[in-house]
Amino acid sequence: MARLCGELNTENPILYLEAGCGVGNMLFPIAEAYSHWRFQAFDFSKNAVKLLEERAKEKKIPVETSVVDLSIPLPESPFSAPADVASLIFVISAIHPEKHRIVAENLAKLVKPGGLLFIRDYGANDHAMVRFGRGAKLDERFYARQDGTRAYYFFTEELPGDLLRLIRVPEDGISA
Repeated sequence: MARLCGELNTENPILYLEAGCGVGNMLFPIAEAYSHWRFQAFDFSKNAVKLLEERAKEKKIPVETSVVDLSIPLPESPFSAPADVASLIFVISAIHPEKHRIVAENLAKLVKPGGLLFIRDYGANDHAMVRFGRGAKLDERFYARQDGTRAYYFFTEELPGDLLRLIRVPEDGISA
């Protein structure tokens, strides 16, 4: 995390948001490494958020949680403060590309101006995309998985400008 947050002093108290947290598979290792940080997490799945809350209670890690669907406009943030650092791990590809602008607008309410947003996701021509069978294709680079979730394989250039402005690009560019 310190390498990714180059100009951010990770020794300072930081408010970290895991957007699309699932059960917190990224949040908990970060919380163990940076126990002096504060944590927020949301997912569109009530069940996933409930499991995260149970795990956080068991580990005695305070986490401010909410159930949020990034593809629906948020009137306001459900959290007490905007995050300094946020992550979107395999979230954008699960949202229809027509909703990506809404995602960007929502994230602008959740991450403070000048904050950091880390994205890890599938890209066009990713190996996972190539493995889909013909019956799974919904549209160009848009597929349905067997579990009913969807995956859109995008080019970085397709991300809305609003979202790209939230991301501080490292000097060596966006890494794949």
